[in-house]
Amino acid sequence: VRPALGAQRAACFALLWSVSVELWQLAHLWPLHGTRDHLLSRLVLGSHFDPWDLLAYALGALLILALAAAATSDRRLSPR
Repeated sequence: VRPALGAQRAACFALLWSVSVELWQLAHLWPLHGTRDHLLSRLVLGSHFDPWDLLAYALGALLILALAAAATSDRRLSPR
């Protein structure tokens, strides 16, 4: 079973989403101001800006792309 969304699109979408959340935190532009007081929203959206998070998100996206490329190359090299 192959997902409809490819690894490149999924990695780009995840990276854009996570960077957007970090920038919202940096600029204090929360779309729903009351959500910062709830535990679940803090777990999903975070509580404060951290530049190290941006590095972690970029490295995660690169890891997904590398794993997808390795899986694709393994499929091409293996006999059918």
